Amino acid sequence: MIEEVLSNMNARQVQDQSELDVSHRQAFMAVLAAATLDEIKRGIDATAPDMGFSELRKPEVGLVMLRGRTGGNGPAFNIGEATVVRATLRLNSGETGFSCMLGRDLEKARMAALADALWQNPRFAAQIDIELAAKVRARLDMEAKTKAAETAASPTTTETTTTAKAPAAEHSAAEQHATDADTQQTAG
Repeated sequence: MIEEVLSNMNARQVQDQSELDVSHRQAFMAVLAAATLDEIKRGIDATAPDMGFSELRKPEVGLVMLRGRTGGNGPAFNIGEATVVRATLRLNSGETGFSCMLGRDLEKARMAALADALWQNPRFAAQIDIELAAKVRARLDMEAKTKAAETAASPTTTETTTTAKAPAAEHSAAEQHATDADTQQTAG
C-alpha cells in the first residue's frame, strides 16, 4: 500500500516536472521569436561558438492558416494565411532543436533551432538562458517601459466640444447672408 502511494507520488512529481519543463521551453521559444538574429547569434557565440550540428530539416518557408472566433468564443473561422519559416537540427551531442516563427528569415530560424537545442543540453542551458534569453527579456522590458512612459505622457482623454444649436429663429451670419442674397435675386 505505501509503495503504491509512493509510486503514485513519484509519477506525479515526474509529470509535474515534465509540465514545468514544457512551460519553461515554451517561454524560451517565445523569447527566441521576439529576439533579433543578432541577439540570437551573440547568445550562441557566448555559449557554445563551435558547437557541431546537423540539419534534419533545412530552414524552409511555408504558410499557416490563422483562425479566429467571433467575439472570442463564437464559431471558428479562417482569418487568412501567414508566412512562417521553420527549421530542425540536431547537436552532435544528441539534442534536437526546433523553430517555427513568423516571417521569412531562414538564418534566424536556423539559429533559433540551434539555441533551442543548446537550451536542452544541461551543460549549456543556464549559459544560453543568461547570454540570450535574459538579455532579450531585458530589452523587451525596457521597450515596454518606454512605451508605457510615452503612453502616460500623452493625453489619454479626448476633449470634445459641444455647441448648442441656435434656436430656429436665429440664423448664423453666413445663413443670413445667403438668405439675403436669395431674396435680392428673386426681387430683382
